[in-house]
Amino acid sequence: MYCYRSDRSSEHLCERIIRASHVAFTGSTISGAEQSILLYAFRLPRPLTLRIVKELLDMGCDINQAAMNLPDVPDGWSCLFLQVLRAEHPRFSSEFEIVRLLIKQRANWFAKDACGLTIFDHVNAALEKSSMSYQRDLWYCALQREGIAIDATIETHPRIAKYNKYYTLGHYLALRYFDHWTGENLSRQLQGLLEACLWSDEEISEVSRIREEKARLAEEKREYDKKRRQERLEKASHYEWKRW
Repeated sequence: MYCYRSDRSSEHLCERIIRASHVAFTGSTISGAEQSILLYAFRLPRPLTLRIVKELLDMGCDINQAAMNLPDVPDGWSCLFLQVLRAEHPRFSSEFEIVRLLIKQRANWFAKDACGLTIFDHVNAALEKSSMSYQRDLWYCALQREGIAIDATIETHPRIAKYNKYYTLGHYLALRYFDHWTGENLSRQLQGLLEACLWSDEEISEVSRIREEKARLAEEKREYDKKRRQERLEKASHYEWKRW
């Protein structure tokens, strides 16, 4: 059994554990609580790689174990909860690939946390508060791509597109159509797709809104810079007048 006494960790620790283990081990002691090393790995601040998750599952870790008294993790959250609800890097496909892997490995996607809420409840509620819809789109697109029928759930909570500079329509299309992408090749992959796809009125209006917002911010910056230059000129002129 592995005893971990510090909250500072990295993916390298998971790799050392995997290399050192020759038998399947399913639990570890983390801050006094019996928890799966899989939960501990998903709690890491850095994004996990697909390879690490596969190796931990191959070691026999319980994919559906729920957190209990684990620091910074709500009670009842499984690794699937952690992966979806703490997702924050849509520029790369690793988060999406891991969610799909957990679904393929029969993670319980209707599980409830200690408050009686499912992942569906969390992502739909977060959409009302968050500035973007990435977590919700990540979850529903992963289910759809794995062939899971969720039409009734989507109709109950219709999609609201919320994009920003970190999560764009291009990222949403990547979730819909691509298995793997990086920040470097996403634009190239999207070129043909954007021309072929029929955009909804909602998506077109959202793209227009983002463009208008960027133009407004750029204009405000130009006006601010112009004002600052004028103030500096007036200050310099006043200083020269006093010297004279």
